[in-house]
Amino acid sequence: MTLQRYKILNKVIQLKTMSGAAESLFLTQPGLSNSIKILEEELNLKLLNRNRNGVTPTIEGEKIYKYTLQLERIHEALIQEAQNLNGLKTGIVNVGSFSSITMSWLPQILSTLQHDYPDIKINIHEGDYESLEKMVLSGELDCCFNTPPDNNILNFSPLIKDELLCIVSEKHPLSNEESVSINDLFT
Repeated sequence: MTLQRYKILNKVIQLKTMSGAAESLFLTQPGLSNSIKILEEELNLKLLNRNRNGVTPTIEGEKIYKYTLQLERIHEALIQEAQNLNGLKTGIVNVGSFSSITMSWLPQILSTLQHDYPDIKINIHEGDYESLEKMVLSGELDCCFNTPPDNNILNFSPLIKDELLCIVSEKHPLSNEESVSINDLFT
């Protein structure tokens, strides 16, 4: 799976047409279709419904789209941060992240960044929300992926909105609930 394929999927879903997405991305339509086919095979999911009225995401495609869109935004934020380092062509960028971001989104983004900026070394530092914020404040990190800061000193740019899910066993009293509040967990 590559970031380019995610961008292609995003554009197809946004424009609702394969030909329009191909034109927008300066790709041939067969090349774009092949990229979507490869992505569907890699994920073992059908992502798009195609008919003469255009293209719409499947239910699975809608769920995957939420994440591919987030990946694209995070990639753009990292590119922007790299460019903001005073035109730095070589050097080290220290980025903070919590483990789920490090495992799920950063590998693909870092691969692309290393391709675009081969002489910039990116160090990833994992931590919890509070420690990452402190590391940015102290200058140990250049930036981090985190929740909104508790202070007005740091600049914060929202990249994604994500759901927080409660996972319980089928036998748990909350298993049949459509939604759960924090208080429900403690009763």
